[in-house]
Amino acid sequence: MNKRGQYYLVVAILFVGIAFSLMSVMNSSKTETFSKIYEIQKEIRLESSKVIEYSSNTGDNRIEDFTKNYSNYSGKGIKIYYITGDLLDQEVYNYTNGEKNSLNFNFEEDTLNTTIEEKEYYFKFENGENFHFIIIEEMGEEKYLLTE
Repeated sequence: MNKRGQYYLVVAILFVGIAFSLMSVMNSSKTETFSKIYEIQKEIRLESSKVIEYSSNTGDNRIEDFTKNYSNYSGKGIKIYYITGDLLDQEVYNYTNGEKNSLNFNFEEDTLNTTIEEKEYYFKFENGENFHFIIIEEMGEEKYLLTE
């Protein structure tokens, strides 16, 4: 009995199965949009904590310099709104073309509320220096938003 023909048949079936598997994997690939605001959020968290620590140790408040420089660094298509201050003095602002734009807000007891791009936000303030931010990135018809 000649079994060589059966081996060739089994090998041919395996090759056809592998080829169909590879084609189905290729056809099911997806395009994903890359948003860099998650990286920006991590960087702002880290750097702002260092700036606030420096301010509390030296009395030299550099948070406005930091926010201006970081807004320029973040690039086009990304808007960053900053909410800073303490229980006595608060500020909400962003930068457009290097110019600081103050925004309206209400502050009652220990909560600041403001409306940014038609959405209302609430931030609880604690003793000491507070730093919050909102990052908005628009990519095509999609809008990515992070708040801290």
